[in-house]
Amino acid sequence: MVRRRFIFAAAILCIIMLSGCNNQDQTLKYENTKLKAQVTQLEQDLKTAKSSNNKLESISINYMDYSFKKRFVGKESKILGLPYDGSIVLNTIGPNTVVTVFDAATVENAVWLYIGIPVHDSPVNMKGWIRESETSEYTKDKVKAVQSDVTVKAGADVYEADDFSSISLVKPTKADGSDRGRIKEKKEGYVCISCPGGRTIWVSEKDIVYPAAE
Repeated sequence: MVRRRFIFAAAILCIIMLSGCNNQDQTLKYENTKLKAQVTQLEQDLKTAKSSNNKLESISINYMDYSFKKRFVGKESKILGLPYDGSIVLNTIGPNTVVTVFDAATVENAVWLYIGIPVHDSPVNMKGWIRESETSEYTKDKVKAVQSDVTVKAGADVYEADDFSSISLVKPTKADGSDRGRIKEKKEGYVCISCPGGRTIWVSEKDIVYPAAE
């Protein structure tokens, strides 16, 4: 009887050991696959970096006259340090933003614009390059679609509140003409604006001043 128990215990121990080895093998295989994927990604990143460096050494920027001083960026886009795809990203342009055009150039038959974006608290990386194809002409039919930047008419009632339901709980102040920012939301004839310094205000939509179309 004792011998049977000993044999049974030994068998259980062997099963546990074999199971542990199998789990260890699975873990090693997973880690190996993970490392291979990381190496592949690093190799790809290295090729991309080399390609960018080679392009940088031979880039030719042909400046040109450009009639538009404003452009409309409808979708979220990036501004780059240099006018070529793969260049360092300096900043992100929010959707429905009017940008200022300072210069234009062609690079490998593509038109690039050197632009400035609206800034609120710090003018860091506020200028850079974007493909003209990522922008469109800023016309009157796009004015009401603009989110950034807009200003508030002097004398308008300004409600400093985080959400629309809180408007009735705060006492409005009068705008002095310096309030500006990015439209976050529109609701029941009011507009929520994110302002410099982290302020959030609500004003009547009729008191919003949009950038003038060209």
